[in-house]
Amino acid sequence: AVKAGDVAVLFYADVNGNGTLDETEVNLVGLDLAVTDAAGDAVGTYASNDAGILVEGLAPGVYTFTVADDAGHTLGATEA
Repeated sequence: AVKAGDVAVLFYADVNGNGTLDETEVNLVGLDLAVTDAAGDAVGTYASNDAGILVEGLAPGVYTFTVADDAGHTLGATEA
């Protein structure tokens, strides 16, 4: 389980476009994630691996998550 103040991010190739990570789909590694706070200050930068990314210890507030994907995948989002 992800603790309060933490955000788990997993990138995967949603081949069938159903918004769900299926058994035959794979995690994407090597994508870069930059997190900034409401003032635009950098909170951290992270690189995805097979386990995804865990951003820990965020105080309550508004954050922007920006993904850099040199492979050119179409990015979508699903909240859980």
